[in-house]
Amino acid sequence: MTLRQVINTIKKENDSMRRRALGSQKVWTFSLALDIATDILEMHIPRKPIPDGYKDKCPVCGLVVKFGEHYCKGCGQKLRWNE
Repeated sequence: MTLRQVINTIKKENDSMRRRALGSQKVWTFSLALDIATDILEMHIPRKPIPDGYKDKCPVCGLVVKFGEHYCKGCGQKLRWNE
């Protein structure tokens, strides 16, 4: 199973859990934790920087990144420099 498949499965089950448990504070707290966990997991899937003139920017937060950096120093997004 790929990381993307894991994320999609967690999101699908989380949405289903929210629909079934209307008004339950414990379920909503757990659901929020799952949202945060999937956001963190998604940052480990490499994304290509966005070219902007003579510099490149992080595709998530827009911070300028140096060629060859593995992670954005602003948000932690993993970067992919090759096609």
